[in-house]
Amino acid sequence: MSFPGRARTYCCLGGALVECAPLLVRGGAVWQLVGLITRRSQVQILPPLPTEPVRGRRSRVSDAQRVELWRRSRAGETVLSIAKALGQHRTSNIYRVLEATGGIAPAPRTRSSKVLSFCEREEISRGMAAGDSYRAIARGLRRAVSTVGQEVARHGGRAGYRATEADRAAGIDLDP
Repeated sequence: MSFPGRARTYCCLGGALVECAPLLVRGGAVWQLVGLITRRSQVQILPPLPTEPVRGRRSRVSDAQRVELWRRSRAGETVLSIAKALGQHRTSNIYRVLEATGGIAPAPRTRSSKVLSFCEREEISRGMAAGDSYRAIARGLRRAVSTVGQEVARHGGRAGYRATEADRAAGIDLDP
């Protein structure tokens, strides 16, 4: 399929090249499958069309209200009754929260076992203060030596490593 003034666009789908027609929808570009490409000689791969800029809106629904919203939504209440119960004057605020996750409540966030916990970061800090090697610290934590070395290098080196700053920089505000 050709577009006036545009070259053909191709996507890789499961290892096969397919011709795709770009369709712009609100919030991003979606590719519609047009047909399977059999000859690679005429392929020209273009970058995706620019998406619509995301407008930065501050949410008017607090975290406590979100918990209540998902509880009421699971109970089968209507959006209008949820908005009234939460003191929201517009149902659009509620729709925006529901739409962001497709109407499915997000799973509660937990810290992965692969990520260092705050306690482990404290042990690294204490071990370095005591003059222990990375290998000795890693043995005490039952982690790979490279994990300890990368953690220290990523967050200030031997002289500047601080467990609280490293945990904050990791961006994980959850309990272990």
